[in-house]
Amino acid sequence: MKKSLKRNSIKDDAERLNEIVQLYKKACIYADLYDKKVYVINDKTDEDKIKKYHNFKIMFESFLNTLEEDEKLIIKNDFYERVHENWWIGLYSRSTYYRIKNRAIKKMLFYYE
Repeated sequence: MKKSLKRNSIKDDAERLNEIVQLYKKACIYADLYDKKVYVINDKTDEDKIKKYHNFKIMFESFLNTLEEDEKLIIKNDFYERVHENWWIGLYSRSTYYRIKNRAIKKMLFYYE
């Protein structure tokens, strides 16, 4: 018997991307402190944690830069800034918006994982 690979629903993928974006927001704070050298290091673990967040921020932004402009806009407005839920109505038809959103989510998760 063939085993079928379990595919995540787009809702599951969106939730996973949301978790990653929240981690990115946290990484931005740590990276800013790291860049400005405005932090107190209690031990080696703290320094490693700050560097890890700094590297994650750079990695996330490089993934984001591979997306098309429409995909970036959707990631920014739906996941990062959480603009009102119908922000896209003047820009896209419903089907176009969801097609671009799904593509953007899949690309970001592919790059991340």
